[in-house]
Amino acid sequence: MLQMLLLLLLISASGAAYAEEGVYIHDGFLKGEQYLKLSETQQRGYAIGLVDGLFLSPLYGAPKARIAPFEKCVEGMSDTQVAAVLTKYLQDRPARWHESANAVFFGALKDACAIK
Repeated sequence: MLQMLLLLLLISASGAAYAEEGVYIHDGFLKGEQYLKLSETQQRGYAIGLVDGLFLSPLYGAPKARIAPFEKCVEGMSDTQVAAVLTKYLQDRPARWHESANAVFFGALKDACAIK
């Protein structure tokens, strides 16, 4: 089940794009509210996929200098810890539950890691 969830996280569903600093991000697999309904194990799997995707982003042209602060922040965190950060961020922002979870969690990591 976890492997299937990770695979599905890698395959984006169609939908609207989000803008972040002039970059358009395609909707992800889940909305925020859907993420909150996942089991704790599934939320940890989502966190793993999110961090692994972040670590792979230089392969797709993301500047290493922009990724390094995130890498430094999450290095050493467990999947449980990353999932807790993401879950708390969403629980505190119900107005964002309808948004794509991948875009919301970018903001969660920026806040948690104090990245400007």
